[in-house]
Amino acid sequence: MDYLTCRPNCSNENFYRLDLSNADLSGIDFAGSVFDNTNLAGANLEGANLMDAAMTYADLRGANLRNANLTGAQLGGARLEGAIWDNTTCVDGVVRSGSCTP
Repeated sequence: MDYLTCRPNCSNENFYRLDLSNADLSGIDFAGSVFDNTNLAGANLEGANLMDAAMTYADLRGANLRNANLTGAQLGGARLEGAIWDNTTCVDGVVRSGSCTP
């Protein structure tokens, strides 16, 4: 199912409280978008640009964040258990694998 009509450029869009669980969102530009309280559990965000995205209280459990850019993203209260971190640019701009949590 295609959840987004804004592909591939979804920057500065509002996805507040949507259920995007298990969605294929790979390679999409979400820079500056709002994902507060959004369900992204199991979503494929590989290669997505999430720079400066608001993701407070988002559910990212089991999400694929491989090669994603999270520089400046706001992740306060986000659920990150089981997320896949591989060559991910973390909130602080440093590329890491394994985890981006402090």
